[in-house]
Amino acid sequence: MNYEGLSISTSRDVVARVDLARKQRLGMPEAIYAQSKTTQEVVAIVRHHLLSSGDPVIVTRCTDDVVNEIKAIDDVEADSINVFPDLRSEASYRTVVIGEPTPIPSEVVILTAGTSDLRVAYECKGTLFALGINAKVYADVGVAHVDRILEILPELYDFDVVVVVAGMEGALASVVGGLLPQPIVAVPTSAGYGSSFDGLTALLAMTASCAQGVSVMGIDNGFGAACAAFRVASRVSSSPIIEALS
Repeated sequence: MNYEGLSISTSRDVVARVDLARKQRLGMPEAIYAQSKTTQEVVAIVRHHLLSSGDPVIVTRCTDDVVNEIKAIDDVEADSINVFPDLRSEASYRTVVIGEPTPIPSEVVILTAGTSDLRVAYECKGTLFALGINAKVYADVGVAHVDRILEILPELYDFDVVVVVAGMEGALASVVGGLLPQPIVAVPTSAGYGSSFDGLTALLAMTASCAQGVSVMGIDNGFGAACAAFRVASRVSSSPIIEALS
């Protein structure tokens, strides 16, 4: 196993053990979780990845300050950095991808129940981009006006995997799981009020879904949803799954 030790000198001792062999084992490179790390720590780990591996570097849960520090790293060209959502949109955190991913011939769609769920959807989209999939996002198609999902239903059959991102009571995952034959990856979000309990209600509803075979991630885990979708999408044909049912 190729585990590389990395020591960072800050006001406290920090050691990051960078897993450069993950791409060879799993087909997915290691990601850097920026939340709860200092900007200096994130930049040091990013530098180590760039010097040690030719794979795209994924950094999740970045503040704008962290994004700007990454963009200022020496020898990193501006056009090699992609930010989800981009800096023109207000966001509490962003996903940064450095480098050019190798495309794979599969299609993934991300559905959000509401606009408030987009923050998690962008984390999923950014991670999928780093893994070689340009996912399409349909936002605000939740069950409060169920006709919205029915209107786009014919288009959804063309995708190999469907990711459903929903807060509140998380009902969209069950609706989609009962309408579409593809693998469904559901992500509960902490969006909601009343008895949503920061995503716990959506999580429990999704895991108790009557729709058969819906896979459920942890609360707000757009990164995990992308990796689950990639595991499926990278194994299937580029032909739409619905062709097998035609």
